[in-house]
Order: sequence, then structure tokens, then C-alpha cells
Amino acid sequence: MRKLFVLFALGGLYWWWRSLQEVTPSSLVNKVVVITGASAGIGRATAHQFARYKARIVLVARREEALNEVKNELARYGAEVLIIPADVSLEKDIKRVVSQTEAKFGQIDVLVNNAGLSMGGYFETADSTHIRKMLDLNVKGLIRMTQVVLPAMLERKSGYIVNVSSVAGILNAPGETAYAASKSAVNTFSDALRRELHGKGVHVAKVLPGWTKTDMTAKLDTTLSFDQYSIVNPLMPMQDVELVAKAIVDAVRFRKSTIVLGGVLPQMNAILPRLLEWMQDVFYFKLIDKEHFVESLEELGT
Repeated sequence: MRKLFVLFALGGLYWWWRSLQEVTPSSLVNKVVVITGASAGIGRATAHQFARYKARIVLVARREEALNEVKNELARYGAEVLIIPADVSLEKDIKRVVSQTEAKFGQIDVLVNNAGLSMGGYFETADSTHIRKMLDLNVKGLIRMTQVVLPAMLERKSGYIVNVSSVAGILNAPGETAYAASKSAVNTFSDALRRELHGKGVHVAKVLPGWTKTDMTAKLDTTLSFDQYSIVNPLMPMQDVELVAKAIVDAVRFRKSTIVLGGVLPQMNAILPRLLEWMQDVFYFKLIDKEHFVESLEELGT
């Protein structure tokens, strides 16, 4: 037993020492970066961040007009940009994104799986069609997009895959049941794939944003969750989209495996899960009009 304890202690010290070592940032100049869900919100901001580092950008989303707007915005950086209108929950569109990117730029150096649907409200009354669409995009599309891009990266022994998840996948808050399940799947997929690819030159990371200021969250009734109850602000603040975009780029530049945003609550989940659950109970069942809050969350999926 003592030998086992010493072994674990030495292992812990080694990984602590490794965490203190400086990592030389990877250059993004002329790297080909495919960003799904690039027409708005986190994807749009991420495109700006990569363009600042002189990467070549492939913008993927369903709305061609919105993609063209983002492309025009990136002109200020002198970035080379390709837009591909596509629905990455569809097999034919996934393959088309990869083939068109390779035809234009030759290869894919970085894949940012950002496209996703949100969903809130009571699970028992949730629309089954929307659940299916959400899982097709958030889980199936992300996994399949990664699978199609991966072989060429493995052949070159070089590449980065960044999966944009959510702290909902670890906090498991009421009113986000199906959505939390989809993001939990992204988390476990990312970790398992990272371990599977260890030593093969392809790096896998997951970024977990918290509440983020986007067009989607603008529909949320923030008087219930952020402004009225000051305890929530420091524990899980509403974050700017640029902060999330920078985290995604940093995951590539510094080869990070996990970046968790969203304030104190996600960290508390790992250390004191029972305390977090008690706090959630107080917040959802004591401090607020729970019915109103959960109904507000339903707007996230529309």
C-alpha cells in the first residue's frame, strides 16, 4: 500500500512539474483552419482570432449570406478565406467541406468543431424532433467531422482538433437535461480520442465555455439568472465571446487539452460536487421563480 502511495505521489509530482514547463507557442501562419458554426457567436469571434495570427480560414455554416459577412470582416487582416455553406449534421456536407478545403488549400491543419444547437426547458415536454436535431449536430456531426478529417492528419503526423463543448456537460443543471447530455458526450469523446492519439502528432482539445454573450443567449431572461441575484455574477459570470475565442486559439497555440471557462462553479463541481448540488437546489428552488426560469431556457433552442 505504501509503495502504491509513493508511486502515485511521484506521478503527481511529475505531472505538476510538466505543467510548469513553458510551451513554445505553435505558429499559426498559413495554417488552414476549418471552423464550423462560423456565421455568428463563438465561431465568428474565433475566425477573427485565427485571422489575427495570419491563418487561412475556412468558414462553415448553413447561412451563406452570414458567412460572406464574416469573410468581409476578415479582410482587414489580409486573411485568405474560403466559405462553404453546409450543414455538418449531414454526411454529404461533411465530406464536401473536407474535399473543397483540400482542393483549395491542400490540407486541414486545425479543425474547430463549434457548430451546435442549444436546448432548454423541461425534458418531459421537450420537442423530440429538436432533440434529434441537436444530437445529430452536437454529437453525431462533431464525431463524424472529426473522423473524416483525422486520417490525413495522422498521415502527416500533424494536426489539431478543438471541440467546443460547454460547462453544461459537467454542471448538469436543471432545465438543460438533453443539452447537458450532448455536451457530456463531447467531453468524453474528446478525452478518449486524445488518449487514443497520444504520440501520433495529432492534438485534441476541448473548450468548455460558460454563459456567453451571443445572439442565442440574448433570448434568455437574465433578470432571473444574473442581475437579480448578485451571488451568481462572481460564481458564473456572463462572458464575452472574445474570451471563448481566445481560449480556442490558445488550445492550439499552447497544445492544451482542456480549457474550462464559466467562473467558479465548474471548478467547484470537481472539488465539492455535493456543495454545488446544494447551491443549485437553493438557486433553482428557493431564490427564483423556477417555472419562469426554465421557461426562459426554452428560448435558447428557438
